[in-house]
Amino acid sequence: MGAFIYNLDGTHTGKTLQTTFVDFILKYKGLSVMGEYAMRSTTDGNFNIYDDVDPTQLVGTYYVGNAYNIMAGWLFNNNIELTGRYTHVQPEVGVGSNITESTLGLSKYFVGHKLKIQTDVTYRQLNFANDISTNGGADDYLFWRLQLDVHF
Repeated sequence: MGAFIYNLDGTHTGKTLQTTFVDFILKYKGLSVMGEYAMRSTTDGNFNIYDDVDPTQLVGTYYVGNAYNIMAGWLFNNNIELTGRYTHVQPEVGVGSNITESTLGLSKYFVGHKLKIQTDVTYRQLNFANDISTNGGADDYLFWRLQLDVHF
């Protein structure tokens, strides 16, 4: 959501943001599918915020653009779940870098969601906002996560 943006004199400034968010979830006999889409923009179409007293001074930028996420999983009878997820974040040019993630995950549920162990591996691709190429893979990376969840 971001932090407050201040004028050079310390007073709050900003403009109206518009956010559209749509999501869905489907669960049926071991199959789970989830998707979501978000779009964020300013009412005037300009993500830059300029000082109220000196309109030549840039004091902040809103993180605007769109993103989507889709995930599917299959829960086997032995309480092991295999999942896949694809995420793409595309901010407006000049706001930030495009991010694309592909994830493969594995979970073992011992006591429902109260006790579980999960692991996943994700390939993250970063594209600079002014460059639609993949930067030759120089900024891409692979990461692995392992976590134990215990809920009371």
